[in-house]
This record gives sequence, C-alpha cells and structure tokens, in this order.
Amino acid sequence: MVEGIPGWLQAAAGNPLTYDAPDAARTAVCVRILPSMYSRLQQAQARLGLRTTAGAWECLLRLAQKVPRGRHIDA
Repeated sequence: MVEGIPGWLQAAAGNPLTYDAPDAARTAVCVRILPSMYSRLQQAQARLGLRTTAGAWECLLRLAQKVPRGRHIDA
C-alpha cells in the first residue's frame, strides 16, 4: 500500500511495481512535458520505489483511469 492513496484505488490499479518491470508488449513513446510535471513524476517515482520514470507514468495513468468521473480520490 502506498501512503496517501486510498486502498480502493490501489486495489483497482494493481501493483505499481509491475509497471516498472521490462515487458516486450509495451510500446515505447516520447512525450513533451513541462519541467514542473517532470519534477512531479520524479517525486512519484521515488515515493513508489520505482526504478524508472516510465514506471511512474504508467502507474499515474492507470490510477487516473480507475477514478470514476466525478469521484474525488480522497472519497
């Protein structure tokens, strides 16, 4: 469990450590982001104990997909 993320959301999104593992089925992409967003990704990477920024991206994207429209994460 990651502190600050509700259990229901973590359960829905799965284990973030699996997002950081090599997987030939993944597609490599290149994105442009603001320095402030990159800083937030690095914070998420450190907080989740992930090896890569790509793992942090995947974790945050999966979490965002699991939040129902209109529901706040702290609910």
